[in-house]
Amino acid sequence: MNSSEELELIHERARQCPGIAVLINPSIQVAIAAVSGVAQSATIHGPTRVYVVHSSRQHLALVYEELNKINLAHEATLYHGSLTQFHRDLPLRIDLICSDFADLAPEAGGIRFMINAGTEILCLNGAAGSVDQTAAKQLVDSGILQLDTAGPGGAVYRATERCHGAEFVSRADSRIAIRSRLHERYFLSAAYGEATHTLVADLTEDIRREFSREFPTASGSGSWPYVAPESGGLPLTLPSGKPWPKISIVTATRNQGKYIEETILSVLNQNYPNVEHIVIDGASTDETPSILERYRDKLALVISEADNGQSHAINKGMSKTTGEILTWLNSDDMLAPGALAAVALAFDLNSVDMISGVCRLYQDGRLIAQH
Repeated sequence: MNSSEELELIHERARQCPGIAVLINPSIQVAIAAVSGVAQSATIHGPTRVYVVHSSRQHLALVYEELNKINLAHEATLYHGSLTQFHRDLPLRIDLICSDFADLAPEAGGIRFMINAGTEILCLNGAAGSVDQTAAKQLVDSGILQLDTAGPGGAVYRATERCHGAEFVSRADSRIAIRSRLHERYFLSAAYGEATHTLVADLTEDIRREFSREFPTASGSGSWPYVAPESGGLPLTLPSGKPWPKISIVTATRNQGKYIEETILSVLNQNYPNVEHIVIDGASTDETPSILERYRDKLALVISEADNGQSHAINKGMSKTTGEILTWLNSDDMLAPGALAAVALAFDLNSVDMISGVCRLYQDGRLIAQH
């Protein structure tokens, strides 16, 4: 139960919010106070500016039901997952976050690339505890946040100049369309299960493509591999007139659910006309099986069974390949845009047995090294 001071604080801060507000794992009371506040705020961005992010689909359904009773459901978009997953699917500029610091702590490594200088972080007093105090101190000591005000309802922090999120707010019609798609996927089935995230990358591509056009130099989660670069496509044949060779890729994985979707998409969004992607899963116990099931019809082969480690899994996959060019791709790595076409061209133009390229290392969406 939230106190009246907490609800007044979130309502007032939301009412002053000029842009996007994100609520992380909020109670129903907090969601109502925030959504009603944003609905009263002045903005140039139009409706649908509140995003309720929660790890439980059942709780999201309850939030929607209560908002609908007071005719505010149309003002909020529900998202099933974490802040990092939300930002990956919807890389929007955020002006207000309401969250326990315990929920923000796992996001601390990348949060300064999700928010901008001046973004408000509101932590209600009812959630304050030792974990929250420790996480808040870490973010303040690192120079990412600074305390703005503290009172009976909670504390308000502001992001500092060390934060460099993109200045992107999608069109109102795009946000309205994605709200309908997300809600349809979340609530189409009455069975909620225990998953903490629902895959929606296929539903949010329009907004990510809009983001990619406005910020073409963005790297990491904002664009690739979730959005394929716009191009006229590959010619029908290689310059020599030969057909594009089949490239077989083997990915060995086990409990890499945090990364495996990006790995798969980095192959699919090559738009290479003749690729065979085989995934050998060593009986994962995290979200890997559900991700593989979603993309199963786009993969040449998926084998999920216990094995004797990465080398054994790669060799098992290689024994199933039928391509002219063979490679393996780790399940926490990605292909760069155009990589497969570049490899095919290199083999076509040179009499060689092996091709290697550049490996780039990204951290929190920023290039930090290459070799």
